[in-house]
Amino acid sequence: MLVETARVKQLCTRITTALRAHLRDEKVAVARTDGTGRTRLLADLHVVLARLLGNQVLAEALEDPLSRSSLMYHSAHSAEES
Repeated sequence: MLVETARVKQLCTRITTALRAHLRDEKVAVARTDGTGRTRLLADLHVVLARLLGNQVLAEALEDPLSRSSLMYHSAHSAEES
């Protein structure tokens, strides 16, 4: 939690067009109950954030486990909260 909090503060200074587009796409997928798209986007957000921080090693380390994780089973309610 401490690591993520520090990273989020750092990211706040680096909000980019790409991140805004990703978040917009997430919102659209959640609203239209696109389970597959929603799951992929919610998991991929962590990879996007790692890349924005310039941490390619972390981004690559997250990609495979996130694609295989239980995020695939997020309910629509959980996705909205996320």
